Amino acid sequence: MTFRSLLLFFGLALLLSASDCIPTDDDDMSDDDDVSDDDDMSDDDDDVTPPAETVVSGEVIAVDRDTGVELSPADFAERAGGLIVYALPDASDLSEILAKDTLEGPGPYEMTVTDHLGPIDVVVVADEDSDHFIENSDIARAYAFNPLAAAGEPLEDVDLVIDLPPRGGSDCSPRDTTISGDVILDGLPDGPIGVSTNSANLAWGPLHHQLLEGAGPYSIVECSSRGSVAMLGYLDLDGNGYFEPSDPIGEAGANPVQVDLGDVSGIQITIPDGVSSPPSPPAYVALTGTVAYDSFTTGDILVYAGHATTDSYVF
Repeated sequence: MTFRSLLLFFGLALLLSASDCIPTDDDDMSDDDDVSDDDDMSDDDDDVTPPAETVVSGEVIAVDRDTGVELSPADFAERAGGLIVYALPDASDLSEILAKDTLEGPGPYEMTVTDHLGPIDVVVVADEDSDHFIENSDIARAYAFNPLAAAGEPLEDVDLVIDLPPRGGSDCSPRDTTISGDVILDGLPDGPIGVSTNSANLAWGPLHHQLLEGAGPYSIVECSSRGSVAMLGYLDLDGNGYFEPSDPIGEAGANPVQVDLGDVSGIQITIPDGVSSPPSPPAYVALTGTVAYDSFTTGDILVYAGHATTDSYVF
């Protein structure tokens, strides 16, 4: 059995054991744990106290998207700026996190989920363009056997595989329009700030950015050919060096800003004490279909996405 086959086998075993720990309906009454109100029945699921902490650990493996060959740390550094591993209630939402670990490149990670009783999803995101923004052009990959149960026992060998293309990209030209103004914090402590231009509907970005040591003036040069852009400001509240969907984010009151009419000044961006919905990477792409068989009697059928061959890394 190859290493990759073993990875699949033990990952499946982890999934089955973890699923057994996720609280489910303990009886068939309509007014029990399936509703938000505590029904005050003793010893049922809504009376379970979340464990103090669950340690989640494993390894992030980066591979070449075309060949499946594992990337060395040096190869990774040529394609991306870093990695963040997240523990999330929902793999499709990076704005609400339970724990995270920030890495410079592929390798081991460890994070602690506190006061939460599963399920959890584990996701890794690569800062593909090395701009310190976790955005929708970055690559996110979910753990193959999500969800897991945060039940107080360590979750080990939760290995994540992320596939990276060679670094590329294109930019508009010429960059001939300067957008300037000030970033103001509303009820938040001062700290590192990222200002970005984005598509006018905020569906894509950052297009260009500037990093500031704190609140104050900014100036970004954009391409007039874009017509208009939307401005966002991020506060790196946890100080991990990245501007993420979970950070406080503010939008310019003048959005969208016209850049095809010449330089624009006085564009104020206020970052409030709350979380907005900035551009963020999708956690995964849904693959759907039908499993057909001739003479199958009983048991489980496992469907998974791998790289090219059945003994490859599991995505």
